[in-house]
Amino acid sequence: MKSSRRSFLKTSLGCGCAAAVHQLLRPSVLFAQGSCAGGTGSHIVHIVLEGAHDGLYMFPFLDTARYNALSARRASVMHARTAAGNFGDSIFGVHQNLQVRPVSGALSVQDMLAAGEGRLISCVGMPNDKRSHPESMNALMAGLPVTTANGGTQWLARLMDTCNFTPYQVFRMGSLPGLTFERANGGAPPIDISTSLKNFDWDDTGDVELRRAAEVLRQIIALQPAGAPHQQALTTKMAGLYDAIPKVKELAAVSISGHYSGAYPSVNPTSFDSEGQLFADTARVLRYNHTQGLKSFVQIGLSMFDHHSDLVNLLGGRLVNINQNLSQLRADLAPDVWSKTIVIITSEFGRSISGGSGTEHGWGNVTLVLGGGLDNSSDLVLGSIPTVTELSAPDPDARNGKFTSLPAHVDYRQVFSESLAWIGVDPSTVFPGFTPGARIGLFNGISGA
Repeated sequence: MKSSRRSFLKTSLGCGCAAAVHQLLRPSVLFAQGSCAGGTGSHIVHIVLEGAHDGLYMFPFLDTARYNALSARRASVMHARTAAGNFGDSIFGVHQNLQVRPVSGALSVQDMLAAGEGRLISCVGMPNDKRSHPESMNALMAGLPVTTANGGTQWLARLMDTCNFTPYQVFRMGSLPGLTFERANGGAPPIDISTSLKNFDWDDTGDVELRRAAEVLRQIIALQPAGAPHQQALTTKMAGLYDAIPKVKELAAVSISGHYSGAYPSVNPTSFDSEGQLFADTARVLRYNHTQGLKSFVQIGLSMFDHHSDLVNLLGGRLVNINQNLSQLRADLAPDVWSKTIVIITSEFGRSISGGSGTEHGWGNVTLVLGGGLDNSSDLVLGSIPTVTELSAPDPDARNGKFTSLPAHVDYRQVFSESLAWIGVDPSTVFPGFTPGARIGLFNGISGA
């Protein structure tokens, strides 16, 4: 569970370190510009739909044979097949709520796919068929084939080490689960924004209590002795966190067309209310870092996608806002930043092929990739297309929770390996022990090897 800045700082007030020490820290050396040589692209946005979204509901098969096979298994959660706007008789269609243009001139998710700015990757997932939410989510965060429910170090730590990324180049936003984040060089972790960049402000505030707490934190950092390694590591991380505040305030001030208005919509209930702000803040981070010649990685966690029932209303409703937020993000980044950005939407696993009003835990899923720098010569649908036989296979033991699902022919690390190579990162440093497979084809000449 995440601690709020208020609870963290109020705890600091009670530490007995209230003696006035008027010493301001020099800027942390960790905030020197990070480096990551080469690469055509610059920015990766990883959106995690936590709870395992139903990719087949978002992107159903539309060629006649596959559509009929899938409809026989999940008739209650299939939307009508229409020729208009659904790529005709192609392999995949697009849910109607991902086809809506939010405003005149804006592109919907379907428009981006049709314009060559998007790809659907079929049968992506973990190498091991694990269907536990905690275990699978930790594996996704750790970049490992499988981890325990409590273990693993996030692969973003290895990415930050590889590129010497500063915290304000790597943001984790929303409701993302927290695994151990240990950088090999003891560097500061990424900046964690649960709701909005505007709230990451500890001393320029009307709250006197928070200003006092921030001053105490400054004192605590200044008083740390240069002693044991663990003390030095703590001091470095605390200093890096505090040094981030002015930079985050600069990021929050970046002007975008959507600002914090309805152009980036949020959803109800209240737990989702910050969704639009997270997308707006992502636009700010990417635009700012792009003007500074810096690369960026933003990871956004959106919760509650475990739809065992009422899938049509719950997931269908979420897609309206996801579509508009992606549309607005593209509008605020286009053309210069968008051409250097890739957006990857994943979950910890997919859903079952059969279903009633909802679907059960599955294995392989459909990954949506968007960006202005994709290989325009590649097909709309990449990966491994399941056969009619696979889609028609009966559930082995539905009474005991064993359901047929898409296979995971494409290792999820392959998608990220090609994307990391695109921004100039050697993926072997981020995913040690992983041997890239056949090139998916997101970018020209990028193998991910």
